[in-house]
Amino acid sequence: MGLDISQKVRSIFAGVVCLATALVSSEPVQAQAYGPRQFLPAPTDTNAALFQIKNFQTNTSFDISEPLPELDIDVNTTAFVFTYIRNFSIADTSTQIVLTQPVVTVDAGASAGELRASRQNTGLADAQAELRIGILGAPVVDIPEYVQYYFSEENPNVVMKGLLNVTLPTGNYRTDQVINIGSNRFAFRAGLPTTINLGPNWAPGNRTLLEIIPSVDVFTNNNSPSFSSFNFRPNVTSQAPIFRLESQLSTDLGEKYFAALGAYYIGGGATSSDGVDNNNAQSWLGVGGTLGGALWEGGLLTVGYGGVVLRNDNSPRGTLFNLYLRQSF
Repeated sequence: MGLDISQKVRSIFAGVVCLATALVSSEPVQAQAYGPRQFLPAPTDTNAALFQIKNFQTNTSFDISEPLPELDIDVNTTAFVFTYIRNFSIADTSTQIVLTQPVVTVDAGASAGELRASRQNTGLADAQAELRIGILGAPVVDIPEYVQYYFSEENPNVVMKGLLNVTLPTGNYRTDQVINIGSNRFAFRAGLPTTINLGPNWAPGNRTLLEIIPSVDVFTNNNSPSFSSFNFRPNVTSQAPIFRLESQLSTDLGEKYFAALGAYYIGGGATSSDGVDNNNAQSWLGVGGTLGGALWEGGLLTVGYGGVVLRNDNSPRGTLFNLYLRQSF
């Protein structure tokens, strides 16, 4: 009986460790769809500052190192995300650099039978840097040229960009800490976000936009998993590439407001522990809606809500609330 309890307690702590790593370390993959209208063309030599509050309510039984179906895991995560965007040109090509720093609070609990453990952690998550380069329909234009080019009848119907993103292992991470906010690994993303304007032009009040954002994430190994000195934790964890496909359909509601419906699919991402495949590839579909408004000059406020509607046994379930504030200057 004593051995049974010991094994259950170890499973609880292992589950909390794994869940926190899955939710927060892979947070750009699992929980952060870009949302509507993030890849609109912008005039060169302009900037934007963004602030987001994201709250995730999840309950999942999957584990990134080994399945623990006997665990019941509840997680409440709040992320405060700060982003800076600079629009400029490289070799006469429209370019954006996007720098992001989240601050995250995680409250995770796991239970096995009548036993339960819970942990909290707050700190800096991994920083991200993203480069977006215009490929089609995104010429280098200043503000007067931008209005003339995009607000006329001769504007392009399709804007396509190339996307390169790196997530740096700069977040709060300790091998002796049950819940880590940092990932202790690099992540790299390549994507091809494409925006199709079904309206007459890009002037506010005229836009009906279909956005299609395919991307692939790849990861380096984590050579120091949490509690790797314990016999129930591996010495090295790795993760297969993850394929993401996001789609957003939005339409203007007058010149100041818009509404959007979105879908977000994740596939792949099976993990390995010390070279042993865990057979836990994800496959899930999330949907959500967004309302936004340009309530002051250069400003944008949006509110979004969504959740997972289809999933396999290795995938998360739960809901996401997002409050988004942007100021262009």
